[in-house]
Amino acid sequence: MIVFTPTVEQLEMFMNFVGLNAAFSFGSDAAAQLVLEGTSLHSFDLSRACRYASTGVIFCGVTQFGRLKIIEAVVHEGGGLATAVEKTVINQLVFSPLVRLASMSSLIFMNTGCWETVKEKVVGDFLEAQSLSYLVKPASNLIAFVVFPHQIFMQAVTMRSVSFVYNTYYSHISHRPHKEGDKEEHSVSSDSESPVVQLMNEAEVAESSQDENVQNTRPPTPSDFDDLVDMRAHLEMLAEKRRRRLSRMHSMQLARLREVNKKNNRSTCSWFTSVTGLWR
Repeated sequence: MIVFTPTVEQLEMFMNFVGLNAAFSFGSDAAAQLVLEGTSLHSFDLSRACRYASTGVIFCGVTQFGRLKIIEAVVHEGGGLATAVEKTVINQLVFSPLVRLASMSSLIFMNTGCWETVKEKVVGDFLEAQSLSYLVKPASNLIAFVVFPHQIFMQAVTMRSVSFVYNTYYSHISHRPHKEGDKEEHSVSSDSESPVVQLMNEAEVAESSQDENVQNTRPPTPSDFDDLVDMRAHLEMLAEKRRRRLSRMHSMQLARLREVNKKNNRSTCSWFTSVTGLWR
């Protein structure tokens, strides 16, 4: 059983490495957004860079420091190329796939919150990410183990520094949409479009329908003009009938009002006559 009793100096190196690893991871995601994805500084996703840095600290910082200690304890021979190769093989064949799988799964889950997306993304992109790491990581491991055979802190810093370019591309792989799920994602995004985009789409549909109506409309013929003339004459006749009916109704109302006024005048005169007769 291997028991580690870290000293104060080792703890200080560990904390320094954690800070450096956070900076490396943050810089890798920033480079992926600004360089590989063409994101502007105004649209830079700071939360994404922080999430990537947190996963880098956990899976490539804490675990890397621990696995280097384990490798150093297992392969305890003196320095040299053969020892460096043995350490590199152990690190790349045993620890690298496990750490890569855990790192990618955690990062995708933090970005999406869906385990189904994590599963699809890992199945589609894990092999590419791991195979590309074998183009860079073994070389960085070998350099670190040869130059610093027993200095774990410098080994970790060297590995992270040399593989900065790969970590940048790894961030891009982890955040890009899944290839097989592009259609579904496009359909979801179309459902959640902004009102402005929806209005623009509706305007385009309306314009296309108007163009189709214009294309399908036949040119006018003389019979069409004759129909318009007949319709106008018919409307004028209806309007004349309405005016006559309204004038008759108006005259009848005036006649009724005159009769009512006559009756009122007669009653008033009779009342006045009776009153004056009594007064006399």
